[in-house]
Amino acid sequence: MSINDIRSGFTASNPLELAEQFKINPAKINQASAQVQGQYIDAHNHAPLSADTLGQISLSSLNSSASNDLDQVDSLLKKQLMMQFSISTMSTVELDMLKFNSKAEDMAISYITKNVQQGLAEGKNTTALTNILDQSAQNYRKAYSNTSSILDKLGKLGPEQQSFISRSEYRVERAITGFGEYQMRQDNAESDKKSFELTLKTQEGDTVTIRFSSAQSIEQDGMSYVADGSSDNTLDSFQLSYEVDGDLSEKEYKAIQTIFSNVGELADDYFSSVADYDSLIPQSSSAALSTDLLAGFDSQQLAGVDLSMALWQGQGENGDDVNYSYQFNNSTQEQNFSMERNRFMFNPVNFDITTATYGGQDAAQLNQYLQVMDSSYKDVNGGLASHTDKHLAASMDMYKTALTSMFDLSDRHSQIQQQAAKNFTNGRQLVADLTNNLISTDKRFEKMSTGKGNIFQEGMSKLADFKAQFKSGDKNQYGYVDVSQQQKTTMTVEAGFQGMKQQKSYDSQTMSGYGAIGSIETQKSERYEAKAVIDKGAVVALDQQNDAKRSDNIHTKIDYGVYVSKLIDSKNSASSSMRLMEDIWTQNTEYSNNTNIDYKVTIGEEVILHSVKNDSEAGQKQRLVGDLDKLTDNEFLLKKYAPKLESVNNFMLKV
Repeated sequence: MSINDIRSGFTASNPLELAEQFKINPAKINQASAQVQGQYIDAHNHAPLSADTLGQISLSSLNSSASNDLDQVDSLLKKQLMMQFSISTMSTVELDMLKFNSKAEDMAISYITKNVQQGLAEGKNTTALTNILDQSAQNYRKAYSNTSSILDKLGKLGPEQQSFISRSEYRVERAITGFGEYQMRQDNAESDKKSFELTLKTQEGDTVTIRFSSAQSIEQDGMSYVADGSSDNTLDSFQLSYEVDGDLSEKEYKAIQTIFSNVGELADDYFSSVADYDSLIPQSSSAALSTDLLAGFDSQQLAGVDLSMALWQGQGENGDDVNYSYQFNNSTQEQNFSMERNRFMFNPVNFDITTATYGGQDAAQLNQYLQVMDSSYKDVNGGLASHTDKHLAASMDMYKTALTSMFDLSDRHSQIQQQAAKNFTNGRQLVADLTNNLISTDKRFEKMSTGKGNIFQEGMSKLADFKAQFKSGDKNQYGYVDVSQQQKTTMTVEAGFQGMKQQKSYDSQTMSGYGAIGSIETQKSERYEAKAVIDKGAVVALDQQNDAKRSDNIHTKIDYGVYVSKLIDSKNSASSSMRLMEDIWTQNTEYSNNTNIDYKVTIGEEVILHSVKNDSEAGQKQRLVGDLDKLTDNEFLLKKYAPKLESVNNFMLKV
C-alpha cells in the first residue's frame, strides 16, 4: 500500500480543514509544520516532508467525528502506525484488515502477531523470527514517537495525551516482550538437551567415566498465548554419574584432575557457543573447538582421553555434536587425536592425526603443512564468502590447531623422556640441522626450480613423523574437501656413515560450486623426498626430488543446453643431486613442467568445439666446484677420492 492509498481515506485534505477539526489558528499549523519539516522522512523516497504534505499525511489522520481529544490522538496513532506498517512486506489486504481494530495498540499487536505467524508458516528459524520482532518494534515505536512530536509541535500534547500515549505503547511493549519469550520457549520446548561424556584411561588400564545430561521442557497448561504475556512453566532436569574401574594412585589422580579442569572449561565454552541457532554459524575458530584439553596431559600416567559433547534444539532437528579422542601408545610410541563434528545444516567434519611421540620444534616446516590447508580452502571457497565457508574455515582452523598441538606434545614428551629420545636428538635432529644449514648458508648450493604452486621447500623437517587426514562433506557435493598429509623418516647407520631419508607428501581433493551453472573439481598432490649422508659431522651427499600434480575440471552450464568443460592438467618435477668430497663439490639439477588444457563445448551429447593445448619446458644444469685435474695428475689423490665417492654413492642406495 502506498502513501497515496492511505491518504485517500483521510477526511481532511489540507491545513485549513485540519485547523477547523482541531480548532487551531491556521497560522499556528503552518508554523508547526515548518518547525518539524526535515525531521520526518517519507517512508518510500526518504525525502523531507513539506509543510503541506506533513499536514495532509499526519494531521489529516484525525477523525472529524471523534468524540474527544483522546479519540483523536488514538486516530492519529493508528494513521502513523499504518504509515510504518506500509514499509513492511505485509499485503494490502492484511493492512486494510488492521483498520478494523478498535484501538491503536490492538492494531500494533495484531500487526506484530501476523508478521510472526507468517514467518512461522514460512519455516523461518529462531534468528529470523527474532529479527521480525525487532523490526516490528522499530516500526511501532517510530509511530508512537512521531505522534508525540506532532502533537507537541501543535501544542496539543498535554499530560492527559502524554499518559494516553505512554499507556498504549506500554501495552504493546508488554505484548511483544511476552510474545518473544513465548516464541523462544516454544522453539526450545522439549529440545534444550545437552549431553557430556568423558572417559579417561591410565597407563595401568584403570578407567574413569563421567556422564552428564540435561534437558529443558515446558509444562503445558492447555492455555494459548494471550496478549498479557502469560506463558507456560519451564521444567529442568539433569543426570550426573561418576564411575571408576580400578584403583587410582595418587599420581594418576593428580593427572586426571588436570584433564578434568581443562575439559570443564572446554564444555562450558562449547555449550555457551552453540546455545542458540545463530552460533551454529561460527565466525572463526572458537573455544568450543579447542584442543586445550590436551594441555597438561601426563603421558607417564595417562593412556587416553575420550570426550563427547552434544546439544540439540527443535525436537532434535537442530543439533550439534562433537567427539574428541586422544590416545597415547607407549608400546608403539605413537599418539592419536581424532575429532568428528556434526552440525545442523552444515557438512560433517572429521579428521584424524597420528604422530610419533618424539619430535622437535620446526616453525618453517610446520608452516608448510599449514599452507596445504590454506591452499585447499582457497580451492573450495573460490573467493566467495558464505556461512558454510565460515564453518569450513573454523573447522580447518581447528585441524591446524590440533596438528600444531600434537607436534608440541611430541616435543614436550621428547624433553621429558631425554634418554628415550636420545636417538631422535642425536640422530634425526643432527642430520636435519646439518642439512638445513648447508642449504641456507653455503653459497655453492643451488636451489631446485620447483613449480609455482609447490608448497614443500628444500630441507629436512625436525617435526615428529605423522599421518593425518581432514574431510568435510561428501564427494560430488559443493564444499567437499578431503586432504591427507604425511611425513615419514628413516635412519641408516653403516661403516661410519649416517644417512637419513625423509618423505613428505599431501593429497587434496575439493569440489566448489558457483551457483547452479557449474562447478570446479580440483585434485592436487605433491611429493618431496630428501636423502642425506653425514660423515664425521659434515654433509657429504644430498639428493632431493619434488613432484607435483594438479588437475582442475571446470564444468559450466549455459542456457539452451550448451555445456562448456575445461580440463587443466599440470605436472612439474625438480631434482637435485649433490656430492661433497672435502674441497670438491658437484651438483646436478633438473626440472620439467608440463601443462595440458582440454577445452570442449557441447550441445546435448554433440561436441561442437574441441581444442587441446600443451605447453612443456625442461632444463638441466651441472655444476662443479673444485679442481679435478689433480685427480688425473696425482694417482694417490685419485685413489683417495674415487673410493670415497664410490662408498658414498653405494651407501646412498641403502638410505
